[in-house]
Amino acid sequence: MKKIIVCLLFCYLVNPNADAQSINDTITWQNSDRAFITYVPSSYSITDTVPLVFALHGLGDIASNFESFMGMNAVADTANFIVVYPQALVDPLTNNQTAFSSGINFFSGVDDVGFVSALIDTLVSQYNIDTTRVYATGFSMGGFMTHRLACQLSDRLTAVASVSGQMAMSIPPNCNPVKEIPLMHIHGTADGTVRYNGYDSLQMLSVDSTIAIWQMNNGCTVEPTLVYSLPNNAPDNFITTGYRWIDCNNNSEILLYKVDSADHQWFYEPASDFDAATEIWKFFMRHPNNGLINEISDASIKKNEFIVYPNPFSDYFTINLPPFGNTKIRIADMSGKVLHKIDASSGSVQFDGSALTGGVYFLMHYRDNKLVDVHKIARF
Repeated sequence: MKKIIVCLLFCYLVNPNADAQSINDTITWQNSDRAFITYVPSSYSITDTVPLVFALHGLGDIASNFESFMGMNAVADTANFIVVYPQALVDPLTNNQTAFSSGINFFSGVDDVGFVSALIDTLVSQYNIDTTRVYATGFSMGGFMTHRLACQLSDRLTAVASVSGQMAMSIPPNCNPVKEIPLMHIHGTADGTVRYNGYDSLQMLSVDSTIAIWQMNNGCTVEPTLVYSLPNNAPDNFITTGYRWIDCNNNSEILLYKVDSADHQWFYEPASDFDAATEIWKFFMRHPNNGLINEISDASIKKNEFIVYPNPFSDYFTINLPPFGNTKIRIADMSGKVLHKIDASSGSVQFDGSALTGGVYFLMHYRDNKLVDVHKIARF
C-alpha cells in the first residue's frame, strides 16, 4: 500500500472537524496500483465511529464522474458517513473499457472482491469506521459487482443496494453468503442496456430471478409483504412500484423499486419521483448491525431496556436508558440528516421536540461510540 500523506493524518488529529474533502489515493493490489476516492464529510470527527459506503461506477466510467453525479456526498454531509469510490481497471474483455470483475466478464482474472476487502482494511486503519456498518452500492456494471460482493463478501458487508445491475449468470454457483444480506434493487422496466428480464447472450439474469436468489438466502416469503406506489410528482411520467419483503430471517429485508418505462439511468430529484442516493441511505439506515429498525409502537417500560415514550409524541418525549455509561443519542430526519445530539448516562432523559415538525424521526443509540440500536419515533 502506498504511503499515506503524513500531514493529511496530522490535520485530522489536530482538527477532527476538518472541511469536507475528496481524497485521491491508491493501494497496491495484485501487483497493480488501484485508485480510489474517499469522501470525508465536514461532520466527521475521529472521536465518533461512522459508517462506510462503497459506491461502484458503471462500465466505461471513472470514479470521479460517478462521484459527481450520484449525489451520495450530499447525503453523507448530513448523515455523517464516509463514501469510497473505487476505480475499476481497463478490461480487454469489455473492449478495453473500465469494468469491475462482476461476473459478466467471467474470464477476467482481476480480484475486485479482494480489492474491496483490502480497501475496507485500509480505510479502517485511516478513519474511525464502524465495521458493523459497511455498505455497498453501484450502478450498472457497478450494480452487478454489488451483487457479487453480497455473495462473496457477506462477512464484511451489512447491506447492499444496486441500481440497473442485477446478478451475472456465472455468480449463483459461487454465491455462498455466510448470513442474510439486506438488499435493495432499483431498475427501469424499459432498460435497453441491462434488460429487466435478463439477457442470455450477455449472461445476465433477470431482475426477478436475482430477487428470487436473495429471497431464498434471506429466508423471505415468496410474495412481498408490502406493495405500494411511490408518489408520482416528477415530469418523467414514470410510475415506481415498491415491493418490500420484511418477513425474512434475522430481520433482513429485500426492497425492489420497479420503475415502469424507465431506461438505463440514475434516478434523482426533481427529474425523478425519488432520489436514488437518499433512498439507498434510508434503506441502509434500516439495517444497522444487520438489524431492522424498530417499527413505531408504544413500548412498555422494561428494566435495562432503551425505551422511548410516548410514541407518537406531541411536544416532549422521554428516553429511558439502560444502566450503561458513554451513551449518545442522535436524532435524525428520514433522509438521515442529524438534527440533534444528546450525550447522557443511564437513567431518563426528557427531550423537548416542540421544534420538530410533524413526521417520523430516527433515534440512533450509541454506546462507547458504537451504534447499538435505531428506533423510530413520530410527532403528531
